[in-house]
Amino acid sequence: MYVSKIVKNIDADHIIVHSLRKDTPVNFVQDFTKNTQFIKLIMKRNISLPLDILNIYYLRKIIKTVQPDLLHLHSSKAGILGRIASINLRVKTIYTPHGFSFLRKDISKMKRFFYFFIEKTAAQLIRTTYFLCVSKEEYNQAVKLNRKKTRVKLIFNSVDTGQVIDRSETCVNPYQIVTIGRLTAAKNPFEILSIINDLVKTYPQLNFVWIGDGDLRIEFEAKAKSLGLPVTITGWLPKDKVNQILRASFIFIQASLWEGLPFSLLEAMLEKKPVVVSNIPGHRDVIVHTVNGFIAKDTVEFCNFISDILLNHEKAQLIGSEAYKTVINKFSDDIFVKNLLKFYHYLL
Repeated sequence: MYVSKIVKNIDADHIIVHSLRKDTPVNFVQDFTKNTQFIKLIMKRNISLPLDILNIYYLRKIIKTVQPDLLHLHSSKAGILGRIASINLRVKTIYTPHGFSFLRKDISKMKRFFYFFIEKTAAQLIRTTYFLCVSKEEYNQAVKLNRKKTRVKLIFNSVDTGQVIDRSETCVNPYQIVTIGRLTAAKNPFEILSIINDLVKTYPQLNFVWIGDGDLRIEFEAKAKSLGLPVTITGWLPKDKVNQILRASFIFIQASLWEGLPFSLLEAMLEKKPVVVSNIPGHRDVIVHTVNGFIAKDTVEFCNFISDILLNHEKAQLIGSEAYKTVINKFSDDIFVKNLLKFYHYLL
C-alpha cells in the first residue's frame, strides 16, 4: 500500500524490485499504474547467506543498468541488501524500515541484538543513506542508529481522505468487531481470540471478522473453532469489499505486539469507527486515549473498553468523530505526498 501510494502520486518512471510472500495477493499489480515495471527476485525474510549474496549481486546489476535518480528501499531485509548493493554507485538512497526487525517480539533477545547490530553497523558504515520513517518510534530508533538527525526524516503514513464516502445505505451491525491485516505473530491474533472468548460470555450475539490472511491462519481458525467462537476470516479482498465490511462493523480492534504505523487503523478512523488498540508506539502516535480511541494494556482492558462502546453508542459516535478529524488533519494522503515530494526534491 505504501509503495503503490508513492507510484500513484509521484509523476516519474517507477521500477519495483520485489519478492513475493505466500499470502501476497495474486493481482497485486492492479494497485500500481500501468507503466510501472516489475522485477521479481527470490528472497527469504530470514538470513540466507548464499541467496542474500546472490540478490546483492542482482540488485547491484539492476542499479548499474537503470541508474535511478533515487533508490527507495522498503523493510529491513531490502534495506540491508539494497544499501550494500548501492555502495560506491553514487545513487541517492532512502531506507524506510516499516518497523525495525530488532523491535520484533516473536524472536529471542539474541536475535534482536543481532538484528540491531546489523542495522547499527550498516548505518555507521554506509553513510550515504537517508532514513525515511513512518512513526515517531521508528524515527527515534533511526536517530539512535545514525547518532544524528540530519539523515533521518519523519513522514507519517497516510490514507486517502479525498474519497467521497456514502454511508447512507450501510447497515451497521452493532455487535460486529473487525480487524484488518496479515495473520502473523506481529498482529497478536491469539490475544484477539482471548478477547472475543471473554466478550461472547456477556454478548452472545457478538461476531468478529478478520480481513486478511497469513501464516497463522490455519492455526487461528482451528483455535477459534475449538473454542466455538463466532469468527470469520475473509482472506484478502478488493478495496471496495474491505470498505463494505469495515463500514458494516461497529468497532475496530488491533492487538499488535509491534507496528510501524498501521494503515488499517487510519482507515478505520476515517470511517468514524471507535477503535481499541494495544499499547505500543505505532498506536500511540495516532490515538489519544479516550479522545479519539482507546489504548488497552491487556485482555481485561480490551474487554472493558469494548463493553463500554457496545453499551454507549453516543460515546462511540463522539470517539468516532474525533478519530475522523485526527486522520483528516494529520494523516491524509495530501499531507504525505506534499512532504514526500519536498523530501525527494531536497535529495535531488
